[in-house]
Amino acid sequence: MHMNSVPQHLLSEDRREYERILDEALRSAPLHLEPTVVGQRLTTEQLRTMALNATALITAAAATEYHHYVAVREKLRRPAPAGAPAVRGRGTAEPDPAATEL
Repeated sequence: MHMNSVPQHLLSEDRREYERILDEALRSAPLHLEPTVVGQRLTTEQLRTMALNATALITAAAATEYHHYVAVREKLRRPAPAGAPAVRGRGTAEPDPAATEL
């Protein structure tokens, strides 16, 4: 991975994931959709470089969604207040077993 090639528009913890997803997208792209420049096919590395150079534009276009993602992630990382039910599974709240002992 080329960590220094991603601008600072992403949080440090998200840069590596950004590049991993970019690489995965380039590997899984259908072969018949290869773009051309003046009659020459672009290599995966050329496409990757172009996408990394356009990171500022890409992150600006997704800024609202990215900020929402970061806010939700931070909220989930915060410890639950004392006495609050723990959230488990798919949106189900289960009471803390220690709080319900008789």
